[in-house]
Parts: sequence; structure tokens; C-alpha cells
Amino acid sequence: MTAVIATSPKFQFSAPGVGPLINGTLTTYVAGTTTPTTTWQDRAQATANTNPIVLDGNGECLLWLDPLVTYKFVLANSEGVQQWSVDNIVGAEPAGLREALAASGGSALIGFIQAGTGAVSRTAQAKMRDAVSVKDFGAVGDGVTDDAAAFQLAINAVMALPGGGMIFVPAGTYLLGDTLIIEYSATEKAVNLVGAGLGSKLLWGGGSSKPMLHISGTSGAGFNSKTQIEKLQFYGNSYTGDTYSGVIGIQLGDTPEDVFSGAVNTTIRDCFIYRVAKGILGYYESDNITIENNWIKSFTEYGIQNARGGSIWNIVNNHITDGAALSTGIRSSWSVSRIEGNTVQGLGFSVAVQVDGGTDAADGNGKCVSVCNNYFESATAGDYGVIFYGVQTGIIENNTFNGFPGATLITLADEGSEGCIGIEVGVNRHTQSGGVIVALASVSAASANCLLTGKQYTTGAVTTISGSWGYIYDYYADGVLGLSGGVRFPAANTESANPNTLDDYEEGTCSIGITFGGTAQTIVSQAAYTKIGRLVHVSGYTAMAAAVAGSGAASLTGLPFTVGSLTNGGASPVNMSLANVSYTGTPSAYVSAGTTVIPLLYTTEAGARGALSEANFAANSEIELSVTYHAA
Repeated sequence: MTAVIATSPKFQFSAPGVGPLINGTLTTYVAGTTTPTTTWQDRAQATANTNPIVLDGNGECLLWLDPLVTYKFVLANSEGVQQWSVDNIVGAEPAGLREALAASGGSALIGFIQAGTGAVSRTAQAKMRDAVSVKDFGAVGDGVTDDAAAFQLAINAVMALPGGGMIFVPAGTYLLGDTLIIEYSATEKAVNLVGAGLGSKLLWGGGSSKPMLHISGTSGAGFNSKTQIEKLQFYGNSYTGDTYSGVIGIQLGDTPEDVFSGAVNTTIRDCFIYRVAKGILGYYESDNITIENNWIKSFTEYGIQNARGGSIWNIVNNHITDGAALSTGIRSSWSVSRIEGNTVQGLGFSVAVQVDGGTDAADGNGKCVSVCNNYFESATAGDYGVIFYGVQTGIIENNTFNGFPGATLITLADEGSEGCIGIEVGVNRHTQSGGVIVALASVSAASANCLLTGKQYTTGAVTTISGSWGYIYDYYADGVLGLSGGVRFPAANTESANPNTLDDYEEGTCSIGITFGGTAQTIVSQAAYTKIGRLVHVSGYTAMAAAVAGSGAASLTGLPFTVGSLTNGGASPVNMSLANVSYTGTPSAYVSAGTTVIPLLYTTEAGARGALSEANFAANSEIELSVTYHAA
């Protein structure tokens, strides 16, 4: 910044009644204080004046003022007697003012106030420092200049601010020759790196087997990063044959396990990560991580990996595609993983989602896992859909598996001595040919309470379900829907040779008739039945509606189903109540195997049994009955 002139390059000072103060002195202070401040002999501020300034034989001196300073002048004669004092003096030379505004500190000279009631005045400089741009620190964004150092300077500057702040990455292609590091201490801060969407591209040029962005902490005790990475593109060039291999898009935390260096409360959203070994990698103590709405494309190892140690990972609504051979779309571990709404598709990958539990009880890993509402697609034979190893408590539900020819789509298996415990597999949808829909595999005695509770829909050939599930609800190979080891339900209401198949449920009405010696009577009847499998229950009443016709033994007719063969000789007791029927003793009846008839009997006090006949009935006789029997 250049200085501005007070009035003219050579300024003459005088006092009233005295004239020019030959050999007098001019002392300069910061306005309103007694703090001396500098003036200059030249515009370039190369030569400072003494303070006080001794005037020459004409009472003159060279006087240039700093445009950023407001002055107080005190004039004294050659004997040191003060002649006058003037406060709040500023430079006023127009060209100098323009230079001052154009200089690096010029924004501090411009006022700003936001619209709206209650707004307070600020400088333009304070306003513009609300956010930091990587271009403030020299980033070019031409795809040729290495901008890593400029990015790191911006990160360091924001990290030094109380509470951190946001770093904006304007549109451009930024070559990174080294890893960008966001490293926290125990102090709670947030350093947010935000781009302009598809226009903000980070291009890796820093060698093999490194992360493009590394977020970690120096201590696991109490630090809280709260980092947000948003709207950026990460281009890694990791494929074999390219310049670099093993590149990681974003790494959270460090390894080994005994180093507490995670990234806490970090969110990665709306980013595009392309051509890397691992899109997003998390290590120990990286807790409460949200990864949402990202597109991870063309990876050689993992799209997203929580490499044992991070808890509470929310992996939601990401598009993970085009993994290389033997790659995995999402691999997670530790406690509380929510994997929902993601799409994992494309040729090459081996497993869409893998969740690792612990190898022994001391690990305490793999708890509370939700894999729901995802879409998985593969055309490669033998690829797996979802695999749980030694996971405790979780649900796999409402996922769609498209393709996967010949694969096991959902597998629960041991990891070390630890089995899967309390896993529920609900409704899922499959379009495949062959393979196994759900398998409880390699299961030790440690596995328990794994339930298959929802139908597995498939448009391909009927596939199998394997393992000792606590509860199975799915199609068996014979087209029958059932529960493991118990009742089974057919796909259609048809009889099955399996005695445990519940192949019929029916409700309806029937008319119970009265006959004497085979002669049907005029009756009024109202009865209903329920049939559950072979078990039939009938209840209702029948009444004579005319004079008795015919003669002989009395019977009730019209049971809705033929009575089956019973171990008691075909007899099954009937509960009855008779009105306006004359008899001596106790009425009784039984169903007869192979018929739909109930013979009506009575038993005397002496124990003699006889058949009721027309002689016992009148034109107004009524019978109420309830009977349960096995159908043929």
C-alpha cells in the first residue's frame, strides 16, 4: 500500500501571530490517543519521518500519511511550547485513496450493512471473511498447477479459527499432488469443505496407495470434528495400467487399532468419487458417520468400507456402480450400521453388502444392523447379495435383488467362534434363475434366534432355503408356504399329501334335516360350519314344520362334509338340546364314519340304549346341536 499526501509534498506549519515555525516540531499520534504513529517522507513509504518531526528554516517538512491511520497532530515552537493540537486528520489525496482501496487491505476501508431491521455495520473485509475460498490461498484450478499446498493452507487457516468454518471450492479442476489433511485435536471444531457440484473436480496426482482427503484426530478423547464434505468430485485414476493404483477417495481415521484417531460426526454427501481402489474408507474410532447421496463409480476393492472400529454408520441413498472383479459394494462392521436406500449394481463385484461381526465375544462387533430398501444388481454368476458374518441383531428386509444367477442371495454365517444372533429376514424380492434365496450357513451352536419372517418373492425358478431357521415363512419346493417344522400353507386351496399342510380353511352354512326311517320331514333349519384342515365344527338348530311323516329310527342329515374314520369306531359325541320331544332317559347322538348322518338315540337310567323314532316327535319338535368331527 502506498501513502497519501496530507495536502502537498512539502507542508509549511505556522502559528497565529508568529508565522512559520522555524525549527519547530510536529508530533504525530494515533487519533484520540498519546500513542506515537509514523508518517513518511515519500509516497512509497520507504523513508519514515522522525517523530517528532523537526521543521526546516521555512517551517516546512515532507509529510505523507498512512491511508489506514487517522492522526492527531501536535505543533510546538523551537522552545518546545505547544502552539496547537488537531485531532482526526486523514489523508485526502484522490489517487492515493484509489490505491489504498485497491490494495490488499482496502476492503477494511469499505463499510457494509445488511438489509433489514437490526442489521449492524461491518467492513466489507469482515463480511467477505465469513467464508474461505481455496483461491484465497493461491489455488488455480486449471488441472495443471498443483493446488494441494493452497488447499492445505486454506484448511490450516480455517482450523485455526475458533470453531472452524467453511472452505469453498469454486468450479475448476484442481490437481492434488499430495493428500489433503484435516486433523483435529480435542477441541470441538468443524472444518467443512464444500464445492460447486459437478464443476468442482479434484484430480489426483499424488502417487499410489494414498487417500486424496484424510480426516482424523490426534486424540480419541473428547474431540468432535463435525466435518462436512459436500458437492465435490474426486478423480483417483486407480485402475491397473493407469498412472496410480490403490488410491482412496476419502479416508476417515487411521490404523492400527491402538491409535485412537478417528473422525467423529462426519458427513459426506452429494460427492462423486471415480476410479479409486476404495471410495470411502473408515478406520478405528470413526463414529457417527453419515454417507448419503454420493455416487461412487469404478472401484477396484470397496465402494464404502468401515474397516472394523467405527460405530453408528448411516450409509443411505448412495449409488455404487461398476466395481472391478472381486470387489464389494459396501462392507461394514462394529455396532449400529444403517444401510438403506442404496443402489449397488454393475458388472464385476463379488458381494453387494458384507457386514462383519466379531471373531469372539470380546470384540462386541456387528450389532444392530439394518439392510433395508436397497437395490442390488449383478449379471455375474456366483456373485453374492448380502452376507452377515457373526452379526448380533439386525434386519434384512424389502431389498430387491436383480440377476445374481446361481448365487446365494442372503447368507448368515459364523465368524470365528461367533455366530449370527437375532437376525430377521423379512420380505425381499428376487429376479434370478437358480441359486439359493436365503441360507443360514456354517452355523455353530452360538447362532440363535435367526428368523425368516417374510415371503421371498422371486420371478425365477423356485429356489431353496437352507439352514435351521427358528421360523420360516416362504415357499417350499413343492409350492407350499409354511413354518419351519410345523403347519404349512399351500399356494392354492388344494389338498396335500403332507399331513402337516393346512390346505383348507372354509366357512359356510348348511341345513340339518330330520328323517324317520329314511323319510325326510318338512323342517326349518339354520346352521353354520367352520372347517380348518380336516377339523369341522357345526352348530345351529332344526325344527319340524309339519306333521310327522313316515316311521322308523330318527336321524339328523346334512352334515357339510363326510365323517372320517375315527379311532373310537366312527363315533363322535354330539351336544344336543331337544324341545317338544318325548323320551325317557338322556338323549345322545354320534356321527357315523363315512356318512353325513347323525343317528338320534337315548339312554335310560338303567343304562339301556334305544333309538328315537317318529313316536317321540311332534309337529313342533326342535333340536339345537353342536358337533365337532374330523372330515374324511
